[in-house]
Amino acid sequence: MEYQRIKDLPSNFNELQSETLSALAYVWREQFEKMKSSNLYKLFNEKLYRRWAIETGIIENIYDLDRGTTEILINQGFCESLISHGSSNKSPDFIINTLKAHRNTIDFLFDFVKRGRELTCSYIKELHQLLASTQETSIGKDQFHRKVSVELLKGTWKKYPNNPTRPNGEVFAYCPPEHVQSEMDQLVKLHQKHLSNGVPAEIEAAWLHHRFTQIHPFQDGNGRVARALASLVLIQNNYFPLVVPREFRLDYIQGLESADDGDLKPLIRMIVKFQRNEIKRALSIVDDVEHANAMNDLVKSFDSKIKQRQEEKYNSILEQSDQNAQKLINAALNRADKISSELNSIFDKFNGLVKYTSFACQNEEHTDHWFRNQIIKVAKEKDYFADTRTYRKWIRLTISNGGQHNIIFSFHCLGSNFTGTMCVSAFIFERLKDEGNETRETQAISLTDDVFIFTHKDDSEQLLLHFKKWIEEALMVGLAQIKEQI
Repeated sequence: MEYQRIKDLPSNFNELQSETLSALAYVWREQFEKMKSSNLYKLFNEKLYRRWAIETGIIENIYDLDRGTTEILINQGFCESLISHGSSNKSPDFIINTLKAHRNTIDFLFDFVKRGRELTCSYIKELHQLLASTQETSIGKDQFHRKVSVELLKGTWKKYPNNPTRPNGEVFAYCPPEHVQSEMDQLVKLHQKHLSNGVPAEIEAAWLHHRFTQIHPFQDGNGRVARALASLVLIQNNYFPLVVPREFRLDYIQGLESADDGDLKPLIRMIVKFQRNEIKRALSIVDDVEHANAMNDLVKSFDSKIKQRQEEKYNSILEQSDQNAQKLINAALNRADKISSELNSIFDKFNGLVKYTSFACQNEEHTDHWFRNQIIKVAKEKDYFADTRTYRKWIRLTISNGGQHNIIFSFHCLGSNFTGTMCVSAFIFERLKDEGNETRETQAISLTDDVFIFTHKDDSEQLLLHFKKWIEEALMVGLAQIKEQI
């Protein structure tokens, strides 16, 4: 397979933009302005940057760390004594020095943005030199194609081909060493053009990441540099650095391979997913990372909290969010009601031989607090704070035969402080009666990979289209589970 020169974005690149990310980011940026100078925000960022430093090395197999040690290092900082024996495949001193180099890279990226610098080949070389500062060797091949350890050239373009062999035996061709400089010059030139043309951040981050990876200009460490460059684009647009968790490694590689075949959409969708998760986490854990202040400060905060809830803007945002939520609630109820009717038609055919019935309903004012425990459980599993104080409504689809199979769609706010961001969670649980006629409930099981997030800024028509697709998938999963049990 011959190397293919890097290509520019298609002329219709705007069709790749994520409207849901833009709306959610708008809400986050409002919060960012309020908290950017606080210790609260600094601590949240530090934990995020530590996570970036850890995961960017794990995804590239430079080292391995178990999840328990990972969380300790994120929460307490990079210290050798925190790495216990057997928790990694490398020595603690190598890991800590490497993590510190990765962490310093984040500062290097923010300094670039702060100074308003322009991306150049020399900056990319500096980036590589910093990221690879603790790595002395890389794996190469000798004249007999045997794997050997060779000295790693840092901050210098590769001198020999580094083409990988895929699992199917195909050799994938990266840019030949003699063309690296011209290809990198073209990469930087096209990137500057994209900035001038206002290419959305998630699209430019995916394009720059993939095209850099396609060139693979360094002997080793190209993946870390690619994620740093994508992070740079996101940071410039007030997003978060690109963290690719280890459990998404296969999806990440598949996204890059799709881009090799000319389709950037999977990689863009992945970047959007990760950014949405970071924003969701930022909106949810604000209170969790705040250091406790004196009781005097806490008492004073009541005054500002009450005033905040009385402000016109707060009420306006809540009203707009409720309007969007109500359209989704109506859609969910209509769909659940239709399915319930179809199921009852099937059950009626058996002339009472089976005692199954189905019904769909939504909460009333005195029942809107139902299912709170299940809602909180699912929220914890999805790593966000479910605010059922500010807003709570639900839709229920039930299939009953003495016991009850319940599919619930819960509508509530996201985050400990209301910002206009709401979400819908979907879960299933069973209510059973034992021989003594006592009622018990099974654990709630989520029906989707992620909750459905929306804001007061979302276009209602587009929002409804996305929601109908999401709820259909949730219902299919839930009904399939119930079918297996009846």
